[in-house]
Amino acid sequence: MDNTSCYGDLETILKHCNFEIVYLLLNTTSLLQLLDAGIISVLERRYRKCQLMKALNLIEQNYDSVYEVDQITAMTWVQNIWHQLESTTG
Repeated sequence: MDNTSCYGDLETILKHCNFEIVYLLLNTTSLLQLLDAGIISVLERRYRKCQLMKALNLIEQNYDSVYEVDQITAMTWVQNIWHQLESTTG
């Protein structure tokens, strides 16, 4: 579990489930789970590559706001990158 409130009330969860919750310090996931850090790092690099390729294309077309990325485009990039990661690691 993370800090997301969508899980509901903690007492209710603990009453109906048979598991133990261990709280971690903030920003420790990448230190404790090195595989996650590697995947996140690759995803960030590939996302940045998509962003820069888009910027270069817009610069060539003389656009002003070359680094702006709308949410749908960003989500599509991440989805495509994730599928590429699945095919190379799975």
